Formats: sequence, C-alpha cells, structure tokens
Amino acid sequence: MKLGELKKFKKFLQGKLYNFTNYLCCHFTKPKKKFVRQMIQGIIKSKSCILRRIAISLEEDITVKKTCERLRKYLSNEDIYIQLRQRIIKKASRKINNDTIIVLDDSDLIKSKSEKMEGLSKVPDGSNDHKRGLGYKLINVAAVNSNDNNSVEVIPIMSELYSNDIEIDSSKNIVFDQINEIQVSTGNKGIFTGDRYYDDKKLFKEFSDNEADFIIRANNNRNLIYQDNNMEFIKLAKLVDLNVKYISEDGSELEAGALRVEIPLDPQPRKHPQTVEVWLIVGRYIRKPRKRKRNKKEMESLEKGGYFYLYVSIRHLNDDRDKVIFKALQGYKLRWKIEEFHRHAKQDFGWEKMQLMDYTRLKTMNILLLAALNLIYSLYSMRFRLYKGFKNIMSDRKRDMEKIVFIYYRITKVVNYIFNSWKLKCRQKYKGQHAEYLQLRIKFR
Repeated sequence: MKLGELKKFKKFLQGKLYNFTNYLCCHFTKPKKKFVRQMIQGIIKSKSCILRRIAISLEEDITVKKTCERLRKYLSNEDIYIQLRQRIIKKASRKINNDTIIVLDDSDLIKSKSEKMEGLSKVPDGSNDHKRGLGYKLINVAAVNSNDNNSVEVIPIMSELYSNDIEIDSSKNIVFDQINEIQVSTGNKGIFTGDRYYDDKKLFKEFSDNEADFIIRANNNRNLIYQDNNMEFIKLAKLVDLNVKYISEDGSELEAGALRVEIPLDPQPRKHPQTVEVWLIVGRYIRKPRKRKRNKKEMESLEKGGYFYLYVSIRHLNDDRDKVIFKALQGYKLRWKIEEFHRHAKQDFGWEKMQLMDYTRLKTMNILLLAALNLIYSLYSMRFRLYKGFKNIMSDRKRDMEKIVFIYYRITKVVNYIFNSWKLKCRQKYKGQHAEYLQLRIKFR
C-alpha cells in the first residue's frame, strides 16, 4: 500500500474506533469512555488479555504500574460490564435477518495452575476429552450470515463468563435470558442453533413460548409422539424416508428425510402431556467432504456415514418439508463457525491467559475482548480492500491451497499492524477549520 493510502486507512480506522466506542459508551463519563477505548486498542495492539501487556502497549507517559492501577480500577466497575453487554447485543442485532443462524455454544477457560482467582470451579475441558478441571465456563452466542457467493460472515453477539460458585442463576437460565434479549433486539429474527447439549425440554418450552425458530441436534434417548402414539426415538427414526439429496459446496453429499413429531415437555410422563410440534430430520453422509489427500478411488470406496438427528422449527418454512430439510442441513453446518471463532480468540488473543483475581474484573475483561473482536469482525465487508492494500499480510499460500480460510485471522493481522504504527490521540472534531466563524468580530476605527 502506498504511503498516502496507508495514512488514509489509519485515519479511517481511528475514526471507526472512536465511533464504535462512542456508541458503546453513550451514557459513560469521559474517563470511562477513554478507558474502554484504550482497552479495545490495547487488546488489539498487544493481542493479549493480560493487563500488564495491555498497559505496556498503551505507551503512556506514566509508569506501567500506574497505568495498571488505573485500568484495574475501571475493570472493577460492574456498570461498565452491564452497559457494554447491552450495547454490543444491540449493535450486532442490526445484521440479523430471518435466515441468520444464531449459534448457541459453550466454551471454557481452564486455569489449572491457578488457585486464588475468585470463583474458580470444576468445568469440562473441551481440549482434553471434556475432563473436568479448574476454570470458568463461557456462554457464547454468535450469528452467521451466508451470502449468495458462498461467503460467510460471523458476528459476535455475546460472551458471558460464568462461575458455578458465584452466580445465583444456573447457566441454562442465563441462556434463556440471552435468547430473550436477542429476540427483543432483533424483533424475533434469526434461527437459534445448538448441539446436543441444548436438547432440553425447558429450552424447547422457552422456544415455543417465545415463538422462536430453532435447529437443535437431537439425542436419541427420549420418547416422541407421532400421530397420537408415544414411540421410542429410534423406532420412530426408522420410519423416516430418506428421499431428499443434499449436495454441499465441499463436495459432500447427504441423504435426509423428515417427519412431523411432538416433543413432550412435562418432566414426568402424563396421559395428556404439554407438547411442542417440530420436524424430526434424519440424515447421513453418502459421500463425505473431500480432502486433498484422498484420491478418486478412495472417495468412491468410502462407506456411508452414521445417522444424525435434528429437531427443527422454522415458522416461514414449516409447511414445506423439503425446504425445511435444506435449511436445517445448511444451517447446522454453519454452526461450526463458532468453533473457529473460539479458536481465533484463544490463539490470537490468549483468551485463556487472563490473570485477574477479581471475578467482576474477569467478566469486564471478557466483554472488552468481545468488543475488540466485534470491531475486527465488522471489517469483513472491507476484506477485498484490505487484501489489495496489505497483500503480504493477507496472503497465506499454504492455507489458500488447502482452501482453509477463516478470513478473520488475516484481518486481525492487518488491524494489529496498523494499531502498532500510530499512537492514539485526542480526536479534534473540526481541527480548528471552523474556529474563526465562532469568534465575535468587532470593527475598530
């Protein structure tokens, strides 16, 4: 990129940072606004959630110790966490439409070598076969928009750090609150999508009461009601005719079918239970996704995959069986984008390396990281301009050859490079160009 264009882009990015933080901090005092702006800049600049590294990256004219003390003071303010959470949801909701996949997913922050951090409790470690270790649970929500040209945009919506020992509400109640807030902000748009952990009667009742659309991966350990008969899940699944073929962009091919069934919502068996009506979709791979190391002969010899099951309710498609199947298969496949989002946050920003003793500070740091990621992910629409201007940074030949592209890793590199090349200064609204018209002019003879 030429020097003149680089200066213009720096100016644009600084303006975007100011506008973004002004939106998030609309009811904050100036010191709080400055704190949020510096934290977002520091997280991106240092690519870290460690407070000392953030303080060093700010390059203030005071000692790093004094900077850390000031930042720590504001991190303890719970009001900052509450407002940032609300404003991020509201901003992200603007990009959600009826076909947007809203992914519900849990992650974890494992702190196996920590003992004195407040609120540590036993949580399943996803990177270690879900063995339980000391840490915190993360309840995350991200939206995924798939465009006509096969491009996929990820929009971080929410991230809540959760401790079993401190929080009064259960984690599932927090999920219900998240769903309600998103529905209010979006006008009940989007399709909530989750894995088998979300196959829960209380959640289905929540979806039904709020008329929410959903795609949930099903467990096969419950009874369902089909044509007024109570049937075991597997026996009912065997009745499904897999007469729909679905070919994906990666070369994989699936066969699927669906039946209208009812899920009993009562905790105990009853003669006339309360139910919610859904589509039970049964599918399996005929041809698995292509990989570079597989030759044609290997592809033809691959066996069919095992069966998988989905509960689906999409109001504007429920009368069309085939459309529901296609939308469910396409939507559930997009759910995996949130796993890449988790990996990106942990690899590029050291999500698991947060080292704050106070629980409120941890929650505030977590929401500030989400705000920083929100700023980076909002540059998705500029990816071609960034590639043109920063080709050396945006290119990754090995990944491009393997077609493994999660564009946000590269956007992060560019934003980090630009943030490290200028120091954040006070923004002058008019730069003095209109000052002379504000002066009182008196003629003297």
